[in-house]
Amino acid sequence: MMPKTRRRLLRIILIPILSLLVIVGIAVAILFSQQQRLVGLAVDQLNKKLPGELTIGGSNITIFQNWPYISIGLQNVKFYGSKNTSDKPIYAAERMFVGFSLPDILRQKYRVKAIVLKNGSLQLVKDTAAD
Repeated sequence: MMPKTRRRLLRIILIPILSLLVIVGIAVAILFSQQQRLVGLAVDQLNKKLPGELTIGGSNITIFQNWPYISIGLQNVKFYGSKNTSDKPIYAAERMFVGFSLPDILRQKYRVKAIVLKNGSLQLVKDTAAD
């Protein structure tokens, strides 16, 4: 193969791969910089809309957990039936992953595409006073 042809072939192969890596890197950087704000905003909004209380122990970014989505991993997720967090939680999970698509992150439109729960428990209670 001629050196000129080899160089041209390398450009054709490497430029799209490097471009994709740069785009993924930018999306992850945006998500890392916005992670705490996004998690806090989401928990606050859910707590305003729900009659109970949602608490989390911490969060981190996971790229490959919900591939092809980029996820925020939440630790020690608990949902209480009322605003009183001293009661037993209705739902508790060791880990919860919320996945977002790469194009949505780049546009800063955070629509949830996937939710994965690990080591969770749900306490179903029948309300005898309800109809």
